[in-house]
Amino acid sequence: MKLGTGFYLVDHRLIAVAMAALLAVSDLLREVIRTHRNNGSEYVFPELADQYGRNPKMLTARLRKVLARIGYYENGTDQTMLVDEYDRHDLMQRAETHFYSIVTDQKREKSRQMLRAYLDGKSLCKSADFVGISKATASAYLNEIEKATGVAFIRGKKRKPESSSAPKLGSVHAEREQGMRRASIRDFHSFRTTWITLALCSGIPFELVQQVTGHATAEIVMEHYFKPQRAQLKQAIQRSMPSMLTSAVATPAEKAAEVLRTANATNWKATIGKALEILEGIP
Repeated sequence: MKLGTGFYLVDHRLIAVAMAALLAVSDLLREVIRTHRNNGSEYVFPELADQYGRNPKMLTARLRKVLARIGYYENGTDQTMLVDEYDRHDLMQRAETHFYSIVTDQKREKSRQMLRAYLDGKSLCKSADFVGISKATASAYLNEIEKATGVAFIRGKKRKPESSSAPKLGSVHAEREQGMRRASIRDFHSFRTTWITLALCSGIPFELVQQVTGHATAEIVMEHYFKPQRAQLKQAIQRSMPSMLTSAVATPAEKAAEVLRTANATNWKATIGKALEILEGIP
């Protein structure tokens, strides 16, 4: 079912709650799915399905890596030790470009043999013995390949953060008042909370939100998933209530005009830049 410009609603049955739901699929995602039709598999991305079958925590691990680079990770842990989930064939193809750039035939072949042995599951030491090179040389070869391919495949390696400009913004877990396991506060489940909160604050009917989430009772949604912040509540109230009861929401043009009124001979350049940012929607 088409839902205006940009979204489709797809009927789906949620096994966890044993009820039907509507999944909102954007045009962008729909186009990606469409290009992978008739690929000979029941899955859109069969390689990823195979990886997920071998490691159900794969998606969570990938998300944790993204969050760590942004600045969300745990104190006392090295968020740079995570290994990428990679496709072996794709990694070998990337590595071939690196091997081609190696000048000497011997190093090129030893590097290729080292990578194959390591990806077969052998340890660094056993891979080095298998190829007939020292542990230090084997380590150097693997690090060169990892740098050239951009795939973090070396197990247990401590990697430097890619950027020092992302200080810690928060944790991904929170201690529970009861129970041993910590609560995960930043994961795929929390994205659902964010979506529900934004949807309800934006005026989407509650019944439609229930159909998308699959939760039958209003109490579950309101108690566990509706977590508005003060700014979101303020915007929702200003948008919905008569202007005589609230301070009306200023349009970008009105905000930019207010900024431009403060311009003078010394700050005119910065003022114009700030006004342009407002008009272009830059926070």
